[in-house]
Amino acid sequence: MQVSGTSEPGVLRLVELELDRFPSHVRVEQGCSARLTVEVMDVSGERVLTARVDGEVPFRTEVHRGELVKAVAEALRVVLHNDPRDLRGPRDRGWLGERVAELRLEGQGYYGLEFAQTMALVGGEVQSLAGATVTARREAGRFALGVRVSGASSFNPGAQHLELTQQFLAHVELIAYSNASERTACFAALTGGFELQRFRGPSPWDDAPGLHTAQASGLSATVRAGIELFRLHDMRAASFVQADFPVFASRDIDDGVVDQWTPSTALGVGVAF
Repeated sequence: MQVSGTSEPGVLRLVELELDRFPSHVRVEQGCSARLTVEVMDVSGERVLTARVDGEVPFRTEVHRGELVKAVAEALRVVLHNDPRDLRGPRDRGWLGERVAELRLEGQGYYGLEFAQTMALVGGEVQSLAGATVTARREAGRFALGVRVSGASSFNPGAQHLELTQQFLAHVELIAYSNASERTACFAALTGGFELQRFRGPSPWDDAPGLHTAQASGLSATVRAGIELFRLHDMRAASFVQADFPVFASRDIDDGVVDQWTPSTALGVGVAF
């Protein structure tokens, strides 16, 4: 882009320096298809700055005392951002891009609390843990994106066998609903993130009776399905079933307390508001 104009000394250099700040346009001396014209004139005792790109509609602003730099920056921002050579039409963002745009521009936020009973097969026995989950999600149409932080514990301190005592999950969740405008909707969700498991039990390598503790952690994925009620109200209620699949084996190399893969299932209810 070439720069020209009839104005007081120093204004041309100021315009060139300001133009160099724009990544969309490059200043050249010749061979460019566009010309930027900037003029500063005195009109009836007032100083007026006019800027235009080629034959486009000019931008004109009054220059107050000591604000020439500000006026030049504003004028170039307006005319260069509206340069028809640099404007682009609507882009095809694809299905995923459209969903992200909906969540960002039209989405509504919800916070929730859930209670669930978790069951896992540990040491050949089905064990149960009671837990709670705090959720946050942003929903638009039939889709929602959120986070879940869950904790579950066993309340059986007298057990002398291998036991899963605690489970902690911190997951990101993607939810799809069967409809976006009815009071009741079925949903399916896929989540993934971090999982921590804690165990207590006897060690097969220890001659003396006693219990040891062990823990394992890593990535895990869960699938959830359920039904959500009162979707046209500020507070919603839901019931769900969930299956959790850790991608690691729970293995205690120090005391041999546990050595197994420990998936789990859960039944729960919750509210969101």
